[in-house]
Amino acid sequence: MVKYASLHNHTSYSNLKLIDSINKTEDLIDYGYDLGLAAIAITDHDCLSAHVQALEYFNKKYKDKPYKLVLGNEIYISREGLTEENHQPGEKFYHCILLAKDAIGHEQLRELSTIAWRDHGYFRVIMRTPTYLSDIERVVGANPGHLICTTACLGSYPGVKFKLGEYDAIDSYLEKMVELFGEDFFIEIQPSNQEDQRLYNRYMVSTYWNKYNFTVATDSHYLTKDERKLHREFLKSKESDGNREVDEFYSAAYLMSAQEVFNYLSQDFREEKILTMFENSIEIANRCQNYSLFHDQIVPKIQYEWNSRDEEAFYKFSLLMEQYNFTSLDKYIGIGANEADKYLAYLIGEGFMKRIYKDKNTDYKEYFERLNEELYHINAISEARKQPLSDYFNTMNKIVNLIWTDGDSLIGPGRGSACGSLINYLLGITQLDPLRQELPLPFWRFMNESRPDLPDIDIDTESMRRERILLALKKYFNSINSEVINVCTVGTIKTKSAIRTAGRGLDIEDAVINYIVSLVPTERGVD
Repeated sequence: MVKYASLHNHTSYSNLKLIDSINKTEDLIDYGYDLGLAAIAITDHDCLSAHVQALEYFNKKYKDKPYKLVLGNEIYISREGLTEENHQPGEKFYHCILLAKDAIGHEQLRELSTIAWRDHGYFRVIMRTPTYLSDIERVVGANPGHLICTTACLGSYPGVKFKLGEYDAIDSYLEKMVELFGEDFFIEIQPSNQEDQRLYNRYMVSTYWNKYNFTVATDSHYLTKDERKLHREFLKSKESDGNREVDEFYSAAYLMSAQEVFNYLSQDFREEKILTMFENSIEIANRCQNYSLFHDQIVPKIQYEWNSRDEEAFYKFSLLMEQYNFTSLDKYIGIGANEADKYLAYLIGEGFMKRIYKDKNTDYKEYFERLNEELYHINAISEARKQPLSDYFNTMNKIVNLIWTDGDSLIGPGRGSACGSLINYLLGITQLDPLRQELPLPFWRFMNESRPDLPDIDIDTESMRRERILLALKKYFNSINSEVINVCTVGTIKTKSAIRTAGRGLDIEDAVINYIVSLVPTERGVD
C-alpha cells in the first residue's frame, strides 16, 4: 500500500478555548511513525504552542528516519469587522489549514496568529479566534510562496456553503485561495462514514477535480478507534460544553493508516483518484523544508529618554565613584560606549543618589563592592550573549515606571531572586535594599556568569488594574515599533481534578465523585 502524509491533526493544545482533542504531542508523532506515515502535521486550532515541543521531540527521535514533521495552524476565517460587540450567536468561523513550507512561512503563521489573538483572542462570547481574510491577503501577499493552504473540514467555507446550497460562493472562495496561494492550494477530502462528509467529498471531486489540486487528511482528535469513547466523554467533561456534538462528526476523527483511509474513500472514489490524493499529500510534505524555530533570546530595547535624566545627581554620583576608586562604570560612560550602557549608568547613578545616598559622611564601600560584583556578571553575560545586557535592565525600568504611572497600579516590593540585585533596587524595579536586610540578599541566584541567560524578574501588580496596565504597555511599545502580546499559561490538572473532570464526562453523581476523590491520599504533591 502506498504511503500518505497526515496533514490535519490536533493535540491537547487545541483545547485552549474549546474542549477538543486528547492527543498528546509526543504520542501523535510516535503513532504516526508506527502507522508508517510519510509525514505528520501539527495543526492545532489557532495555536502554535505545540510546535517547539513537537520539533524538539521529533529531532531527538526521528531526525534520521524516513518520516517528516510539518508545522501548521488551523485558523478561523471570519467576516471583516467582526468584534465582540457585533458578534451574532451562531456566527460561523470558517476552518482553514495553513502549513509552513519554510522558516519564512512559519514566521507568517506566527504573524497571523499574533494578529488574531491580539485583536480578537479575548472575545468572551466567541469560542474561536477570528482571522480576517484581509490579514491573510496582506501577510501572504507581501511575500507569497511560503505557506500551503488546504480547505480543512466540513467547517470550512466550502463545507458550510455546500450544506447551505450556496455553490457560487464556493467557486468564489476557491478562486480567491488560488489567487493567494497558487499551486500551494489544495482541496482537502476527509475519510468518513458521515453522510454529510461523503456528500461533500463527492460534490467537490466531481465538480472541481480537473480544476484544483486535491489531498486527503484525517482531522485526528484522538489516536485510535479504541479511544473514541474516551474522546466522547472528554468532550462532555466541561460543564459549559455540555451541548457539544460528540457522535457523528468525530466518528472518524482518529489517526488512520493508509489502508484505513483507502477503505473509507473507496466507497465513493476509484483507486486512481485516491492514489492521486495520497501522492499529493506526500507532495505537500515534500514542499515543506526542515527548519529550526530555535534562536537566542533577544534583549529588548526602549527609547532612551535623555532629556529626563538628572545630570546634577549623576555628577554627585561620579564624585562618589572617584572617592571610592570605583571604575566599573568607566566603560559604560567613556568614549565609544554604546548608548544602552550609558543609559544604564545614568539610571544606576540617579537611583543611588535617590535611594542610597544620605550624606557625604556615610560609608558606601559595601554598596560599591556589590555594584562592582553585579556589573562584572552583567559584562560577562553580555559578552557571552554578544549583546548588551544593559538594555534588559533599561527596559524593565521603563516597564515598572509605566505600571506605576500610566497603569496607575501599585507594584509589590519584589519577588524571588530579583530582590537580591542591588541594580534592580537602584532602578526601582524592586523596592528592597538587598544589603539592608537581616541577612544581606545574594544576587548570584538572579544573575551569574556561569549561567549566561536573561535574568528572570517577576512583577506583582493590582489585578483590578490589569487592563489599564496592558493598555499602557501596548501604547508605549507600539509607539516604538515593538509588539506587546499576552502569553497564556496552559495549566494541567492533577489527580483529584482529573477524577472530577472524568466524573462529569461520565455523568457520575457528585456524591460518588466526592467519595472517590476522598480516597486519594492527601499529601504533598498529590492534589
